Amino acid sequence: MRHYSEIEPERRRGMRAAIAGQCFGCLSIIALRGGLILLYLNALGAERSLIMTLIALSALMTGIATIPAAWLAERIGKKRVGIIGQLLATAGLAALALSGFFPRAAASALALAGIVLDGLGQGLFISVWYALLSPIIPEDFRGRFFGTLRFAWNLVGILFMFLATLVLGKDSPRYAFQVLFALITLALAARFFFYLKIPEMEAERPAAHGFKTALGTVLRSPGYASFGSYVFLILLFTSGSPSVFGLLEKRVLEFGDDLVASMGLLITLGSILGYALGGRAIDRFGTRLVFVACHLGFGATLALFLVRDSVSLLPTAVYIGALNLLFGLVVATSSVTFSSELLAVMPAAHKSLAGAVYSTVYYIANGLAGVVWAALLRLGVLNESWRLFGNTLSAYDSVLLLCAVMVVFLIITLTLVPAVIRKTEPLPRDG
Repeated sequence: MRHYSEIEPERRRGMRAAIAGQCFGCLSIIALRGGLILLYLNALGAERSLIMTLIALSALMTGIATIPAAWLAERIGKKRVGIIGQLLATAGLAALALSGFFPRAAASALALAGIVLDGLGQGLFISVWYALLSPIIPEDFRGRFFGTLRFAWNLVGILFMFLATLVLGKDSPRYAFQVLFALITLALAARFFFYLKIPEMEAERPAAHGFKTALGTVLRSPGYASFGSYVFLILLFTSGSPSVFGLLEKRVLEFGDDLVASMGLLITLGSILGYALGGRAIDRFGTRLVFVACHLGFGATLALFLVRDSVSLLPTAVYIGALNLLFGLVVATSSVTFSSELLAVMPAAHKSLAGAVYSTVYYIANGLAGVVWAALLRLGVLNESWRLFGNTLSAYDSVLLLCAVMVVFLIITLTLVPAVIRKTEPLPRDG
């Protein structure tokens, strides 16, 4: 494997700027994944199905924005679109921070506006992210780069979530969350400084043909459509799990806000481990085994949530915390694997559009997962209390059981992943 010092200086500067910028920009992601937005909406008085719908709305907005933004990027430049996205996301987090000053109805409306703005901003930013990084990162350094990138910003996320646990109590007032969201807004503003330092090494020219032709070129690229199909299916039954975890912990297990935030902290800690180990595993062994391991890991983690009452040797909080840690590890490892495989199947032409189509699939799957589970809970089709193997479970457990079963059934979809069906060789171990 090539050593970092052997990479061209301009590329090294671009990679350092990308990592530093994401360390500031990650906090809005951490707030969503770690349950801070969920707890804040709960403090604003929103009911459970509305909370899950609003959280899902962020991903849906991101998915909706990415393809039009990528098409725009081919005309005005990747970095310009990324900057517009950052402005919208920063405004969205500011709106969330301010929403706590208003009565319940107005606060919910402003929170909704903030989530929509943040989702749209993230969509614009992400639509050009992979295309911007593609010419900067050497092919034999991709796994390590994405592992290092995500290790770094998740480490920052852990420190932030630790701060959040100190600020929050069992049932925290609105202003405690407002302080945290104000800090996130400032961090997003700071990301601009580093983003401007990332070189745009490939300036895509406006396409001479239409959108449909360009989209067809992307979708016909070998392995691209089948890989995207697998990502959509696996995310549909895994990506909504953190919200279900948080609601289960808060409303069934009756954890305090600080303890629920600690569970989110453990997801982030697990992510750090996954990013640190996953990147090197991909570069050493290829993506085939990593894909299979992540798929099985998702199913096992979700199923283990259902037997928490049977593990009498461990306190419930310790057991649930361990599962949050494991889930974060699997999510992070799969994320690095997805990113590495995306760069491998991304066509040479229309890279912004190719990255945007993938991001649309990714975030639409995330959003639909939340919407579907929220609808099931709102319609009351799931029993609020039921028993399995002597364990008393809730409607949230029903959702986790359904997801675990579907993940197992979906193991056949691994054949859609080019890295799994083609023969891959480990990279050389020198260096």
